[in-house]
Amino acid sequence: MPTIALDFDGVLSMYHGDPTQPPGSPVPGARDFVAHLLEKGLTVVVFSSREKETIAQWLHTHGFPALPIFYKPPVLALIDDRAVRFRGTFAEVTKAIWERPWWQEQK
Repeated sequence: MPTIALDFDGVLSMYHGDPTQPPGSPVPGARDFVAHLLEKGLTVVVFSSREKETIAQWLHTHGFPALPIFYKPPVLALIDDRAVRFRGTFAEVTKAIWERPWWQEQK
């Protein structure tokens, strides 16, 4: 089953650049976006440099399903051939998820 990995701060929760502060409220549309992905049969995981317990509690408090959580080291940037940049709204993300990486032949 294909997996979608979602960053926590700035994608699922509002973020203002200080990881020592508690997570913000959900980004508008985040809960519905996760539900949509799950309805499509995709596996959804969360990655973050925050503690897993903090994220799990936040997901529960804000009505998200329990999702697997993976550690991500604090980074300046993620560089990946399947990365999709989140620009504050989920409208363009769904289409971008299905774009093929540069190394796959376009049909």
